Amino acid sequence: MFDCIGLDWGIKKSGIALGSSASFLFIPKNVVLTKDLEVNIAKYVLEYKTKSVIIGLPFNFQGQDTKITTYIRSFSDTLKDKFPNIVVSFVNESGTSKESKNILDKQKSKNQRILVDSLAAVKILERYFL
Repeated sequence: MFDCIGLDWGIKKSGIALGSSASFLFIPKNVVLTKDLEVNIAKYVLEYKTKSVIIGLPFNFQGQDTKITTYIRSFSDTLKDKFPNIVVSFVNESGTSKESKNILDKQKSKNQRILVDSLAAVKILERYFL
């Protein structure tokens, strides 16, 4: 059912979302420490037979790479090496965290801090597929 993973990569923690490219159903899954991200992705790849990973890339106001973009590209290379049958793609993530915070503020969620990054990962999948 879930053939793609969306990632909101952060230096300390990263949000993960699962999605279906056929039905355009995207759900926030969890937020993990970035140092544990590769292990979590491996778990989802095996469990859901994932075909693609979509990673949000932050750009500055001029549309250029940022310092964090370098780390994300390096992480994507690691994923490509570990999972050669999986397509790794990028999408501009600018504003996804702010958009997620606005949604959660309206819901008055108690777990807002945790949910922001996984909801941002959903927004990354939406931008890629829709």
